[in-house]
Amino acid sequence: MPPPATHLALALEQRGDEHAALEAYLDGLRQAPSDPGLRAAVVGFFRRYGLDVAELPRYVRAGTENEDRAIREELRAALAARWPR
Repeated sequence: MPPPATHLALALEQRGDEHAALEAYLDGLRQAPSDPGLRAAVVGFFRRYGLDVAELPRYVRAGTENEDRAIREELRAALAARWPR
């Protein structure tokens, strides 16, 4: 069974809130970085919205809160550039 973050992110995406879906996926990765179902869902999301899949390992390896925050900001900006609110 997929983790709750996957269900939440998919629901947000289906409602048209790609930005909140990104946050839900990143929160899920922070909690369960090795979950294969979650990782597959995140890769699919990144591909659908033109985000760089190569950023995922970098995000998962982020060792500090500042690194986590910086990578999230980069991903938010990339999504906003392609999918403005």
